[in-house]
Amino acid sequence: MIYGIGTDLIEVARVAKVCQSNPRFVERVFTDNEKAYSFKNKKNPYMHLAASWAAKESLYKAANVKCRYADVEVAHEESGKPYFRFQHELAQRLAEFTFHLSISHIKDYATAVVVAEARPSMHQLVEITMS
Repeated sequence: MIYGIGTDLIEVARVAKVCQSNPRFVERVFTDNEKAYSFKNKKNPYMHLAASWAAKESLYKAANVKCRYADVEVAHEESGKPYFRFQHELAQRLAEFTFHLSISHIKDYATAVVVAEARPSMHQLVEITMS
């Protein structure tokens, strides 16, 4: 069952400006893995950081959740497909959801869409089976 959908669009230059002028912002918002992915052999690392930002904002909208930005990590499968990793108690709070994440970016913009899918509880499964 779809619980929520979130989307976000951000200007890459805006993220670059705040990252370059405020190193604490980078530390507070992005995980070590996100920074490594963005800066490793990338022509424009801020495009990738902007995409991570957009993904996190989209997650907050889709799941109607508030948390520290660094408790959410955007990771990538070998194929490049993005997915979320959750830190600390956030992983437990969001265990009832499956998240579908899509990210896209070009020179000036980054965007993300998240679909939050609520997993049916055992109680709901019994009700569905009984009816």
